[in-house]
Amino acid sequence: MGDTTRGGQSRSERQRAQAGVGTLILLIALLLIAAIAAGVFLNVSQVFQGQSEETGEAVREQLTGEVSVVATTGNVTTVDGTTGVDRVRFILTVGGSGQRLAIDETLVVWAGPDGSYQLTAAGDPDNPASIDGSEFAYVVEQDNDGSAPIVNAGSDRIAVVVRVGSFGTDAVVEPGDAVSVTFVTPDGSQTVARISVPQSVSGRDSVVL
Repeated sequence: MGDTTRGGQSRSERQRAQAGVGTLILLIALLLIAAIAAGVFLNVSQVFQGQSEETGEAVREQLTGEVSVVATTGNVTTVDGTTGVDRVRFILTVGGSGQRLAIDETLVVWAGPDGSYQLTAAGDPDNPASIDGSEFAYVVEQDNDGSAPIVNAGSDRIAVVVRVGSFGTDAVVEPGDAVSVTFVTPDGSQTVARISVPQSVSGRDSVVL
C-alpha cells in the first residue's frame, strides 16, 4: 500500500510543499531585512553628505573670505544703572594664505537692537576713547613684517574696537541682546560676525561674545 495522505497527496509531496512555504517565508524575511538595511544606509549617507557639505562650505568660507575673526570679547560696565557691554573688541587676521587686508580702508557695519551704523577707521586708531560715532579704533597686536595697517599673514593679529556709546541711542549692549557685525573690505568681500551678550554679566569685567 503506497505512502499517501488524505486527498491522495503523498507524504513526500506534502514535505516538499512545506519546504517551499518555508523557503518563501525565509525569502520574504531576507527581503524585509535588506529593505530596512538599505533605509538605514541611506539615512547614514545623507547625514554624512550633509556634514561634508557643511565642512566644505566652512573651508571655502575660510579660504575665500579676506577677514577671519579669531576672537571677540566685550568690556562690561554700568551706565545709568544698566549693566552691559560698552566696548567690543574683535581680533582679526586674514582668511587664507596670499590674502591682504587693509584694515584702515575696511568698513564695519554694526546692526544691533537700536539700529544699523556704518563705521570707518579712526584717524587716531590707537585711542578707542577718542573715536566718534562714525569710527572704529584698531590696535596692531602682532605684525611680523611691519606691514600694518595691512594684514597679510595668518600669523598677523589686529584688534578692531567698537565703542557702543559713541553711536546710536544705547550706551551698552544689554544681556541677551544680539548684534551682527559685517566687515566689508575695499574689494567688497564681506565677513559677518554674530555676537550676543550673556544673560549674566554682573560682577565681571569682560565677557567672551
